Amino acid sequence: MESGRNDIDDLTPILRNLAGQRGTPEAQKRLANDPVTRLFLDAGVRVLASHAGAASGPLVLREAARIDEERNANLTPNDAKFRDRWPFIKKFQADLLSFCLAQYHWSLHLTDESGITKQLTEPSSFYDAVQNVSYHDLAHKLDQGVSHAAVLASLAAGNDPESNKAIRETNLDLRAKWESVCTQVYDQREMSLRPGLTFEQLADLLVILADGIAFRALSDKGSGLIDRNRRDSLFGIGAAALFAGLADPGDGKTLKMMLDKLGENHKA
Repeated sequence: MESGRNDIDDLTPILRNLAGQRGTPEAQKRLANDPVTRLFLDAGVRVLASHAGAASGPLVLREAARIDEERNANLTPNDAKFRDRWPFIKKFQADLLSFCLAQYHWSLHLTDESGITKQLTEPSSFYDAVQNVSYHDLAHKLDQGVSHAAVLASLAAGNDPESNKAIRETNLDLRAKWESVCTQVYDQREMSLRPGLTFEQLADLLVILADGIAFRALSDKGSGLIDRNRRDSLFGIGAAALFAGLADPGDGKTLKMMLDKLGENHKA
């Protein structure tokens, strides 16, 4: 699948460095979703997927011309059109990184989190629901043609301020999305977290766990971290353990108190 062209309908909140950001909201949206803008981003993804390093202007323009010819789109990408959108290559690279990460993270494709929340709060098996949501999240990361590009772009970011800002903003978006999901799930299931824990922490743990397992699965195809036939994954087990382990069953104990008690029981 090529860069998930049909996955995100509106790129306006993702492309934060377009030169037209000083215009009206309508003008910003038109520029962000213009076919030429998408063409340059698709070209950037291809460059990242095939080169170990940043997407330079000449490489992106060359690849954009190839894609334009393949699609018979007649968009005629050129340096002037590129600079009209991103006068500085660092701005483009930051937006390209945001684009890759947005395609990579399943939850950011959703206009709202109601679909995930509904699955996780249905009266059927809570464990099965967690496995199902986790499976789709991990499968999406592994199936997207942009997956390797997202990883390479993140690694190539280094200490670049614009790229690091893009990564930070994506992480904050992800945290907010999953924090909202977790809060609603616990509320609707009449659950609560153990004392001292927050839904922000739970959200961060879920996102980091998913990214770590996806990276391992991408680099080791025979890892067995996802079972396509049974439609479950190690991420599902980890997510279920987090939901269960961080929930207060009514004893009011902190996570430390609970774990210390388990250790004492083992000694006895």
